[in-house]
Amino acid sequence: GIGLPWTIASIYWAVNGPTQTWRDRYPEFEAKHPNGAFIVIGDDMSFHVVTFILNAIIALSLVRARRIFYGAELGGPFAPK
Repeated sequence: GIGLPWTIASIYWAVNGPTQTWRDRYPEFEAKHPNGAFIVIGDDMSFHVVTFILNAIIALSLVRARRIFYGAELGGPFAPK
């Protein structure tokens, strides 16, 4: 999932600290996080969350349909696979 990349990024910022590019890009966060931080703007996440939810609904619907029509999610007749 997303936990491992976020953990790696957090460790990176804790070890290396802020760069001038980071200070230029996030001046409003510099006072709150003087040692640097891994920042993800919340507005950027909404599209990804909606995409994940729609794909999850489609996947679960397909699993449910296979259970209804073929009697199993992973098994069943060879042809529909």
